[in-house]
Amino acid sequence: MMFPCRPTMKFQHFQYFLAKLLHTPQIEESIANEVTPSLVINEIQNDFHSKDANFYDYVSLQNPLTNCEYNKPKTSYGTHPGFQIKCDKDIYKVKFGNEIFSGPFNSRIYKALGYIAPEINYVNRLTMAYDRRYLTEFNSRREFYLRFKLAGMTVRKVDAQAVYDPFAYVLLFKLNDGSLMTPQNAKLKLLKNPNVVNVTDDNINDAFNSQIKELIFRPSTLTTKNDGVVDEEVGPWSSLDLDYRNFKEVRALVVASAWVGNYDLRKDNLRIFLTSKESGQQVKMGFNDIGSGLGRARFAALNT
Repeated sequence: MMFPCRPTMKFQHFQYFLAKLLHTPQIEESIANEVTPSLVINEIQNDFHSKDANFYDYVSLQNPLTNCEYNKPKTSYGTHPGFQIKCDKDIYKVKFGNEIFSGPFNSRIYKALGYIAPEINYVNRLTMAYDRRYLTEFNSRREFYLRFKLAGMTVRKVDAQAVYDPFAYVLLFKLNDGSLMTPQNAKLKLLKNPNVVNVTDDNINDAFNSQIKELIFRPSTLTTKNDGVVDEEVGPWSSLDLDYRNFKEVRALVVASAWVGNYDLRKDNLRIFLTSKESGQQVKMGFNDIGSGLGRARFAALNT
């Protein structure tokens, strides 16, 4: 797992990194006009959606999900909270934050261009069978600290990983008797100490815990994990590695990302996939997270 950004910055190296950041990479003329076998462009193009269809329906799941259960927590370095669910036989990555609006749009733009990108869908009210692990594992993302050093000594250490309240992303708690309860009231009844953000098992009231049937969430996105096109994820790649900058598809990706405002194409979000074909397995380069974009992409109504 790669850090989302450089965890340590030495004062004397700052000028070097600034110069490198501002440097414009040069493309070798002998390679610039060659047609290279693509590792980035997908052989299977998705069918274009009818222009007569409602775009809101297009970026939302066509069929309601059923039998959704908690699967496992998010354990990456990601900024936004999330987790995995299993609905019947399908596994999805649930994600909150401002990317719920730009993610569905970005994924379809990249896939229309032929890039290997995840299927991201907007969901208004996801319903999941209650599992206390949702609460206790909600802040399982990897710890990440920024260290600023001077003459080999750490002069400042900043915790760059936020801690989130799992109740803040639940719209309603549904009880066994069919009644609905707000997350604020559920928190007071469920937690022995409701002022604690990181929920632990010993802070849960077992009597009320057994009365909860389902959780109804606020708007989120679902990313298909068992995608037949993406298949198996084996590791990260960077546009600065090897001779990738000589690939027209990679340079075009920079232009496409600038157009949709996708500012988060760091190495941890660029992934190498091992796809299965009739001719055998193939290595492909794609994304596992392309949500950030379209400016701040915020919606004030979420906080009302």
